[in-house]
Amino acid sequence: MLCERKPSRSTGAKHDVYSCCTTQHMMVVHQQEKNQMLQWITNTMNTMGYVGIILLMFLENVFPPIPSETIMLLAGFATTRGKLSLVGVSLAGMIGSVLAALPFYYLGKIIGEE
Repeated sequence: MLCERKPSRSTGAKHDVYSCCTTQHMMVVHQQEKNQMLQWITNTMNTMGYVGIILLMFLENVFPPIPSETIMLLAGFATTRGKLSLVGVSLAGMIGSVLAALPFYYLGKIIGEE
């Protein structure tokens, strides 16, 4: 194995450390991870349709590493292929984002401005 992921040992580090031979190899590994995320987003939308978009947009607001721009871009592409409608994609994206914001809104309402 040329590149191996190791947990970060430094405090406060948010990313794992890679033990690699070259920076180029590390970039290839990072690209593979991005491709896996794109594949996962595409598969979720293809199998679940509008519900998948709602779920993905909900997760994006709760777990930020999932890019909403990519979700909506791929959903828009699905509309051009006739698999989904533009209105449905827009509503699904909005519903997912609002559903994810509600828990944070009510948490802030309960805790207050303090």
